[in-house]
Amino acid sequence: MSEENKEKSAANSNEGAALSLPPGAKFEITLEDGEKLYLRAINRVQLGIVLSLIMPSSGQPDYIRAGEVILENCAIKTAGDYEAIKADEMLFVGACFQAFQIVELKTGTIKKL
Repeated sequence: MSEENKEKSAANSNEGAALSLPPGAKFEITLEDGEKLYLRAINRVQLGIVLSLIMPSSGQPDYIRAGEVILENCAIKTAGDYEAIKADEMLFVGACFQAFQIVELKTGTIKKL
């Protein structure tokens, strides 16, 4: 197969993968046993809750609880292996540790005028 045909084949397979994603999916979590979980984008209210858990004003960060908030609110429950992950404590904890990583903080600067 020529390089051009290989590239076209790879592009077509990527398009097919994109078409099979559940509606609204912005993130995919794949656990080590192959289970998959799809997440919607996080909204501002949920983000505020998660940030208060990740960056508390006192005490230690609670990454598992932050991930749990994201999974409860953003997981597309009808797609992937959500029910299997939710039923298995160790898979759920693993998914929680991955889920809080969808939070991307943007930085900026402030200047007094």
